[in-house]
This record gives sequence, structure tokens and C-alpha cells, in this order.
Amino acid sequence: MGMDLALTEEQRLIVDMVRRFVREEIVPLEAKLDPDADELPLEEFNRLVAMVKEMGLYGLDTPPEWGGPEINLLTRCLIAIECGQHRAGLYAPCYYVFGGARQAQLFEATDEQKEQYLYPMLRGEKKTFFALSEPSGGSDPARAIQTRAVRDGDHWVLSGTKLWISGADRADYGLLFARTGGPGRGGVTAFIIETGWDGFNVRRAVHTLRSAKYATEIELKDLRVPHENMLGEEGGGFSIANDRLMRQRIPYAAECIGIAVKANEMAVEYAKVRETFGAPLSERQGIQWMLVENEIDIRAMKWL
Repeated sequence: MGMDLALTEEQRLIVDMVRRFVREEIVPLEAKLDPDADELPLEEFNRLVAMVKEMGLYGLDTPPEWGGPEINLLTRCLIAIECGQHRAGLYAPCYYVFGGARQAQLFEATDEQKEQYLYPMLRGEKKTFFALSEPSGGSDPARAIQTRAVRDGDHWVLSGTKLWISGADRADYGLLFARTGGPGRGGVTAFIIETGWDGFNVRRAVHTLRSAKYATEIELKDLRVPHENMLGEEGGGFSIANDRLMRQRIPYAAECIGIAVKANEMAVEYAKVRETFGAPLSERQGIQWMLVENEIDIRAMKWL
């Protein structure tokens, strides 16, 4: 008996609903914004958030028991594909009006940590960041992390540098990984740190492809972190980081498919109207081949 890979009726309805939302709400609104904008005016943001809540899709990465929608990973990826199909889709999909949980690891935090950090984040009262990468390497905790955390009584003293960290200059707190033991995965521990503490410094903005969307470099100089702000167990930081990377990188990859879908759609439309030597590009066999190959690649990525 073959495997049924068809979408369910519910999934088709969700895809259609999100697609219409992007095309009827996000795209027209985006046309009025600066090309590099990654945020909506507050009034428009609140209006669209209310619409998403009415759709029952607010808080896509929030577990259902904490108020998130009852969707599986495939449905989450289908939504991500649609949310990526606009100008800022790669860096600010739907300008974050679908909510989410940037620090999903905090659902496993202690009750005290949840009260101080998780719940304010879910209510939109506090902004966060995730600090894993360093100048010595990217998402490779087993080898690249050189930031050190040394126990000093009821505190840990952190020193080091983090790089490519999004939103640290606008955040209230963040989840940061430091080495508390020897080399390898077992030597990394996760800490919740507040940006207002002495010893925390955003050294510079790191611009990439878009002027308005940038990362930061963080410098830690003898930053004292209370022991109760350690997330999980000492040496358990790799599993915490891996949990985020595994669960949230997959929808991010789906957003990239959405970008490809929109780019190819734009290319097809342009080929129909751009003429060379008395005929539109769409009638040139070489152009047709490229567009067809694009479509084949996109369909293959969706099956993956």
C-alpha cells in the first residue's frame, strides 16, 4: 500500500487562508514601507495580529498547552512557505504578526524563570535574543564556543564574545551559551542574561544583505550571572541549543522555499512582458528552460 502524501482538507484550508492574508494584507501594506523596513507601524501591526488571532494561528512556535495553535510540523512548514512570499519574507516573514516563541527552551525552565522571563515574553512585554555563534565559528557548540563561565559562589562570571546575534541591542534578556567545562558538547551550559547588567555590551551592529536588518556583536566582560539564571543543568547547554536548532530551523528552511516560489513567480511574469528583438522573453527557449528548471527545483524542495 502506497503512502498518501496529499494534504489534508484542513491543511489546504490553512494554506489558502494564509496565502490570501499575505497577498491581501501584507503585500499592499508593504508597498507603502521603506524597502529595507523590517517592522510595521504599531497600529498596523496590532491590527494584523488581531486578524491572525481570529484565524487561530497566533503563536506558531508556542506549544498548544501554552496557547499556541494545534498544528503539526508539516502544517507549520506550509504556513512558513506562504509567509515568505513577500519582499521582507526572508528576514521578517509577515513582519512577525503570527507571533511565535523565540525562546522555546524556556518552556522547560523553572517556575521562577517562567514568571520572570517566559510569561512576559509571551505577553509581548519583553524582547529576547539567542546567543550561540562566536567569531571562532557558527552553530558548533562542540568546538567553537570559547566564551567562559566560571563559578563564583552564587554567581557565574562570564567573559567572551558572541557574533551574528539578532536583536541583542533591542532585547531585555537573552539565552546565552558559555563553556563551563572542558572541550566538547558536555562542556557547554545555557544562561539567561539580562541586557541591563554590568558587563554586558553590544559592541557593534553587523550589517549583512539589508541595511535595516542587522546582527550584533556582544562583548561580555566579567558579567555576573546569578546561579538561578542557569537554564537546565550544568553541561546541558548543547541539548538545549540543539532543541532550538532542530525545531525552528526546519520552518526557516520552508520560508526560504517561499522566497524561491515568489522569485520564480516574478521571473515568469517579467518574461511575459519583457521583449527582445520583437518577442517576449517567455518565447525564448533558453529562458523557458531556466524557468522550468526553477519550478522543478522548487517542487523537489517541497517534497523534501
